[in-house]
Amino acid sequence: MRRLRRQQGFTLVELMVVIGIMAALTAITVPVATSLSRGNKMITCASRMQRIGQAMKIYTLDEGSAPPYYPELDAGGAYTGNMVGTGLMGLIDAGYLSGIQTLHCPADYAHGRNNPLYAYSYYSQDTDASYEPSNLYGDRNQLKYLSCRGIARNAGDPDFTRQVCELEQAATDYHPIDRLTPIFSREWHPNDSTVLLWCNFHHHQVKRAGEGQYQVLFWDGSARRMPGSLFRNGTAVPEAWRVDPSDDPTP
Repeated sequence: MRRLRRQQGFTLVELMVVIGIMAALTAITVPVATSLSRGNKMITCASRMQRIGQAMKIYTLDEGSAPPYYPELDAGGAYTGNMVGTGLMGLIDAGYLSGIQTLHCPADYAHGRNNPLYAYSYYSQDTDASYEPSNLYGDRNQLKYLSCRGIARNAGDPDFTRQVCELEQAATDYHPIDRLTPIFSREWHPNDSTVLLWCNFHHHQVKRAGEGQYQVLFWDGSARRMPGSLFRNGTAVPEAWRVDPSDDPTP
């Protein structure tokens, strides 16, 4: 009888052993699952960015230029705080993307489905990114997607062609607004290394060689993980949009 009762339950020692094993397994599996989840979100983000890039190319071929998105200026040429154009939402409105979920990074936890900024993951302002105050577009260089980055053809800047749209020549006989308004024409072909947009929501979650990563979509359609310092430090790369694939020092 004693032996029968003994087989119907666990001793305290046995329970402690089982609990210890479960705790050990949890300690092992939870970080692995978290890491896998973060990695999957970055893969999903890259896939969505590439779909945006493909839609952008088709839109540009059909419409003659990329969707407009640039700072609104007053009569004196000063930034009003508003943006002109549809931005990436233009791809949705014109039917080149099927739903706004494509414009949302799965790691953008701050903006849920019902948030007005849900579809702005890839063209909102990255306030951590560096910028060059001397550029007349100012902190607009922190916008992840922008039609034009404020470099005019006659400025002598080698990165002039690394803009989605051309900027009007900054000649003295132009009105200040004209000097900062992009030219939307079929003749403009951005350099393949042009940063089309980037995503900063993975910086604190995904690391490579110990450094947080940004996800970057270039005009050639490639979505790359690149060190966040290239965007945030503003040393080797003074403005975030000037990042080039060759700037990545990570093997």
